Amino acid sequence: ASMPVNEQMLSKFTEALLMMENNGKTYELHQKWLAYHENEQLDAVAVARAAAIIVVPLVALLLVILIWSYMLNRQVRKATADLRASEDRYRIIAENDLFPVIVSDRATKKVLFANHCATEFLGFIQGLAGREAESFWAEPETRAAIMARLETGEKVLAEEVRLLSSTGEVKHVLIYCSHILFGETPAVLSVFSDISARKHIESEMELSSRLLEQITFSRDKTEYIKSITRVFQEWSGCEAVGIRLRQGDDFPYFETRGFPGEFVEAERSLCARDM
Repeated sequence: ASMPVNEQMLSKFTEALLMMENNGKTYELHQKWLAYHENEQLDAVAVARAAAIIVVPLVALLLVILIWSYMLNRQVRKATADLRASEDRYRIIAENDLFPVIVSDRATKKVLFANHCATEFLGFIQGLAGREAESFWAEPETRAAIMARLETGEKVLAEEVRLLSSTGEVKHVLIYCSHILFGETPAVLSVFSDISARKHIESEMELSSRLLEQITFSRDKTEYIKSITRVFQEWSGCEAVGIRLRQGDDFPYFETRGFPGEFVEAERSLCARDM
């Protein structure tokens, strides 16, 4: 009895489905119960595609940045190594230069570097680094004037100046100066050429010329001796100068400049006599 009932129910259900399909109800049911899951699957794929569109370029950009950074670091390391090697080469050249070389800080005026020739020339065996640059200039105002010229962009070439050694001896030099960067410190490069021997020869030639001039224009021996006494005092820089001439067995003062009168009187005779 149940079998015919079931068959009737199945027949009616099939008939209902056909009717629903014919009037579009089947599509509405499909959309209501099945389309959600299909759309969900389609949305996940779209999201994955969108994510890929964003992530892939970012990954590629990151790789490019990493490669560029690596190459840049390599170039920086190579440039640093080349610069260090170049500095070492120039330091070796400066250390072994035959001319005195001094580098001083523009701000503090302290010596940053001095080669062996400079320390030997000025007699500072312990070195010049850390000393005041003005301390070995005979005329600090001359250095100040030269530094002022450098500030205008001018290079100082073959300027004649006087330096002082550790013993106080005056050294005549030609100086060559320019602004440089010593590492990262603004500095002054100074190279010296010793002309003390030349200045000594020039001084002797000037003395000879002046003595000949006095011989030419002096009217007698007394005037000539007075003139050359003055010349010798000016040339030597001595405070007192005297000339003795032979008179019999003695050599008394004939002319003096700078000596007190009582000294000249007491020391007039050069030879001691037994009374």
